[in-house]
Amino acid sequence: MHVPSPPGPADSADPPPPSLSPISDGSVADSGNPSPPTMSPDSDRSVLAYAGGKNPRDVIFEAFGGERKFKRPFPPHKPYGAEFTVHRHALMRVAKKLPPHLSPEECLSFWGLEKNEATAGVFFLAENYKLILEGRMIKSTLGKKWVDSVYAGGGIQKVAGEELNEGICDGEFQGVSLRYFPVQEEIVDGIWNGNDGEKEFVNHIGTAINEWLSSRPPPQGHTRFFHGTSALAMTDIVDTGVGPSQFNYVADFGPGFYCGDKVHTTLRFANASALLAEPLADAEEGPHGARFRAAVIYFDVNDKDFDDLEKLDLDEGDEWSQFTKQCITRNGYKQVYKVGSERENLELVVGKLVHNLDGVESSQDEPEAFVDQRRQFAFRKDTAWDLLLADKTKIGVALYDIHLGPNAESNIPDAQGIHLSLPCS
Repeated sequence: MHVPSPPGPADSADPPPPSLSPISDGSVADSGNPSPPTMSPDSDRSVLAYAGGKNPRDVIFEAFGGERKFKRPFPPHKPYGAEFTVHRHALMRVAKKLPPHLSPEECLSFWGLEKNEATAGVFFLAENYKLILEGRMIKSTLGKKWVDSVYAGGGIQKVAGEELNEGICDGEFQGVSLRYFPVQEEIVDGIWNGNDGEKEFVNHIGTAINEWLSSRPPPQGHTRFFHGTSALAMTDIVDTGVGPSQFNYVADFGPGFYCGDKVHTTLRFANASALLAEPLADAEEGPHGARFRAAVIYFDVNDKDFDDLEKLDLDEGDEWSQFTKQCITRNGYKQVYKVGSERENLELVVGKLVHNLDGVESSQDEPEAFVDQRRQFAFRKDTAWDLLLADKTKIGVALYDIHLGPNAESNIPDAQGIHLSLPCS
C-alpha cells in the first residue's frame, strides 16, 4: 500500500528524547516543536528497556489497531516515498484538528487510537486527568506527546534504576543517588477512582520521599528544585543533560525546562509522564500488572550562581495573567520572547502555575492560578539549566511505580491503587 511523503526536509538524525516538564506535563509540547526528522522506513528505533523490548513501530501499529488501519487515511495513489516513517505518520494522525467539546479520551479515539495494552497508560491519563493533573491538560497536544514518548528510548539501552525493587532500594547512576520506593503486596482497588483516594496516593508518596530527603538536606546557601518525569526521561537528563528538545512549547512561561519548589508540586506530573511512557519490560511478569516507573529528580544549586542570570519573577496579577496567556496561546511565546525585545534574553522565569490551561489555549479564557502557593521555575537558556547539572553529587532521584492491572469487566488495564511502604533501609 502506498502512502504520501509528508512535507518537510529530510534529515537522517533522530530527535533527542523529549522530557516531560514537572509543571507543564499536562500541557504537553505543541505543534510548535520542530517536526521529527525524516528517516528511512526501517530506521525506527527500538526501545529495548520498555514494553518487553517492542519496537516503537509495533507499539504504534498496535495502538492504532494494526498496520492496515494505521495507514488507511493516506490515499493509495501517492508514492510511498523514502521520507515516510511510522513516527512521522503517527504525528500526522494526532495533529488532525479536533472538533469542539471532545473529552481527552474522545480526542484519542478521534485520532484513531484504540484502547488496548499499548495505550493503557495514555487512556488512563486521559480519563483521569482531572485527578492526576488537577485539570492541567491541553487536549490538542496529548496525542503528540504520547507518540513522542513511544520513541523516547532512542539509544538508551538501560533505564537508570530499573534493577531496583523491593529488595534493593538504593542505587547510583553516573554519580547520582537513586532511591526506589517499593509497594506493599496489598492493593486497594480503585484508589484513583475518587478524589480522596488519589490525594491519599500522592500524599503517601510525597511523605515517603520527604522523609528520605530529610536525611539529605541541601547544603547551606543552596536552593533545591524538583523535576517530575518518567524514569526513561530521567535517564536521558542525567546522561546527556538538558536541551531545547526536552522543552514544552505550550507552557505557562513558554519554552523551558520546568522545575517546582516542592515535591508535591511535581508528583502529579511525574505520574503523568510515567503513564505516557511505555511500561517497564517485565510488566507482564510483575505481581500487580503493568508497571510505569515515575521519577522525581532534585537539584541543589548554589544561590550565588543565580546572581548573574536574567530573571523575571511574576507575581499573580495583570502581568502574570497577560504573560501566561500569551505563552499558552499557540506559538504566542514567539511574540513574548521576540528577537530584540527586552525579554529575549530572559534565562529564568518564576511564578505560580496556571490551573485552566486548556481553556486558555482553546477558548482564550483568562488564566487562573492555583489557590495555593506552589511556584514553578522555567529555565530558558543553557546558562540557567546547566546550573542544575553542574555537580551530580548534588542531584538525587526518587523512583516509584504506578501499577495498572486488569479491571473486572475486561482485559484492558485499569488503575489499581497502591499504598507505598516506608523507604527500605
